[in-house]
Amino acid sequence: MNRILKYTEALNEALCEEMDRDPYITVFGQDVGELGGLWGMTKGIKARFGQHRIIEAPICESTMVGMSLGASLNGVKLLIDIQRIEFLLLGMSALVNEIAKFHYLTEGQAYQGVVIHSTTGALGGSGPQHSQSLESLFTHIPGLKVILPSSAFEGKGLLKSALRSRDPILFFDHVLLNFTKSTVPLADYTLPLTQARMVKLGTELTLLSNSHMLYRIENLLPEIARLGIDIELIDLRCIAPIDMPSIVKSVKKTGRLVIIHDPCKLGGYGQQIISHLMEFEFGALKHPPVLLGSKHFPIPHAPDLQREIFVSDKLILSTLALLSCKKNLKLP
Repeated sequence: MNRILKYTEALNEALCEEMDRDPYITVFGQDVGELGGLWGMTKGIKARFGQHRIIEAPICESTMVGMSLGASLNGVKLLIDIQRIEFLLLGMSALVNEIAKFHYLTEGQAYQGVVIHSTTGALGGSGPQHSQSLESLFTHIPGLKVILPSSAFEGKGLLKSALRSRDPILFFDHVLLNFTKSTVPLADYTLPLTQARMVKLGTELTLLSNSHMLYRIENLLPEIARLGIDIELIDLRCIAPIDMPSIVKSVKKTGRLVIIHDPCKLGGYGQQIISHLMEFEFGALKHPPVLLGSKHFPIPHAPDLQREIFVSDKLILSTLALLSCKKNLKLP
């Protein structure tokens, strides 16, 4: 049986199911109790599981992140809810120097089943300090998994897998996904954290994306089909590690690659994918890979200026038309 759920409803359901399954899973964050989280992910959980498993955190992200390591070493799995990805920067010392390395430092004797949940991306006029897509920063840190769901279905399955994992995981929602819905099975299910998802088979070019950008591209598929462009669309659920075998297999078939992501093009994880292909799979490419990402500039408050920073639908369509040798198509 399937239902249509909002993105946050799917996360809430995943969290409730896993807290029923594992009595040691505990939520620690700001406004996670009575308010139910900034977007409703923890709505009703305090009433259901009690205040000892849904704990209000101080406004101190360094403490929140540090406590997650201590809890995990004592058998408690904390889901740390940090409202914005920018706030996670305040906990970088514990995250980078302790959580990401503790398994290595203990020669495999200690695992940190830590899940840090946060929100990325821009919504309206939130300005340069609350609109950033900083997920690429964390791909540079060995020992962390970085997950970005693209729908309510993906969000529930991936969150359940993250809560069952023994690895430290960063679980980032794009803020605009909170306004989306998708079909979610009633039956229990999980999804592989580090395996890319084949969304659509195609022959002309490979298109890689994830998170809300993947959601946007899926909505553009009818227009892409109308233009006669046969893309192979892949959802990068995980950007650390990146499922390179799936990407290479697709590129060897199509010979062309477009990567579209929300983070800045400069230093974005898309560049790592292109670097790998150019170094190890150069012979498979019929055309230089193309990367579309945000411009390297602070996110403005004004919506008109914001649109100059982010990748537009028109740019996506024109890029696909160019690489598929249909550059003379009349675009909307």
